[in-house]
Amino acid sequence: MQKLAETNIVAGVVIKQDGKYLLVQENRPGTKVHGLWNFPAGKVEEGDSIENTAVREAKEEIGYDVELLRKLGIFQAHSSTPPKHAFEAKIVGGKLDWPKDEILEAKWFTLKEVRDMKDSLREEWIIGAISIMENNMENLEQRIQKIEERNQKVKSDKAWEISWTRRGLLAVFTYIAIGAYLQTIGVQSPWLNAVVPAGAFMLSTLTMPFFKKVWLKGKDKSLRGSQ
Repeated sequence: MQKLAETNIVAGVVIKQDGKYLLVQENRPGTKVHGLWNFPAGKVEEGDSIENTAVREAKEEIGYDVELLRKLGIFQAHSSTPPKHAFEAKIVGGKLDWPKDEILEAKWFTLKEVRDMKDSLREEWIIGAISIMENNMENLEQRIQKIEERNQKVKSDKAWEISWTRRGLLAVFTYIAIGAYLQTIGVQSPWLNAVVPAGAFMLSTLTMPFFKKVWLKGKDKSLRGSQ
């Protein structure tokens, strides 16, 4: 259920598309905010919801229909300024347009450009909200990278497990170990006799995947039958 807002609350949207953020330039001649850049945002009317305000202000200030994805946070520089609720949003319709009596220009900026124009931003919540989005994206990319690295390791381990190199080495080591043992205990023709167990081991490594597949197939049928 959407929370109805009290007075003196601001709601705005943070839109990122193709690696750039959309900001609007205030058109308020005679005020200290004239010419400064801001998110599409506005004051919440009494009785309206914060979410509805964010969506409405986006439509009014940049001409886009947006869908709110999540709340990034509430920002308040000090007690004398209204709290600002920032929402990540995506464009779902409309076209870029703005009211010329309120907005001088609407423009897309890269992250570096936004950071470099810090003195031209209306308030600190712009950097704060964007930083949250960027940190979340960085964490997500790191998690994806770790998953890909883990998957690659699993593939490499799997390839090694079924490789002829591994099987051959194990057969050779088995043959040497058994031959040396038979020679130590005085068995006649120890190295000839070691061929049989070494060959049996190689045979088991070759046939085990087949028997595993048969077992898994039977297990799967058993599980389906019990459902």
